Amino acid sequence: MCDGQGDNPYQGILALADQLAVTGDSVSMVSEAVATGQPVAVFDIGGGARHAQFLANLVQREVVGLLDGSPMPPSAGGPINATPAAAERVRRLIQAKAW
Repeated sequence: MCDGQGDNPYQGILALADQLAVTGDSVSMVSEAVATGQPVAVFDIGGGARHAQFLANLVQREVVGLLDGSPMPPSAGGPINATPAAAERVRRLIQAKAW
């Protein structure tokens, strides 16, 4: 019985999965699945222009596959960590604004 009580198994599912299938209406859910480094298939149920652009970028880079009958790309080769690139971009923006 699922009564909403107890621990949420979400993190455990992500940690133990050999591959993941998620819906594309949540950028966070797709991002968390991709961060595992396991193959990710996305079922695109819509979600607006921002979601469409996000998914198109990941598909084009072969980070995820779509659950539309097309072949899945290989695993990303490990968890994706965008923190260093994001930090460098913030540094450049701050330097550009400094006088």
